[in-house]
Amino acid sequence: MKLKPRFWINDTAAKILTLGQHQAITLAPFAIVISKAGYYRPILKIAEEIHWEQQCELWFIGFYVLYAYYWLKNCILHGGGYGHGPFEQEAHENHR
Repeated sequence: MKLKPRFWINDTAAKILTLGQHQAITLAPFAIVISKAGYYRPILKIAEEIHWEQQCELWFIGFYVLYAYYWLKNCILHGGGYGHGPFEQEAHENHR
């Protein structure tokens, strides 16, 4: 049986944790989403489930360390860290 994140719809928490930049964030064991409308978008839900799988594969702490590394690296190289990281690219390329 494959584990999935528990979706938590909380505008305030999601906005604080993403600095108001994104609609959702997955921090084990939760995928925290802004507004119910965001939760019902299949692409958003699938992307957060992929991030959950990435976190499980890297034993959580490994994911966070690598995510921070790629985010900082891409901020320097591309002027923004979010869309250029391999975790985000995988999540967006693999909408099942």
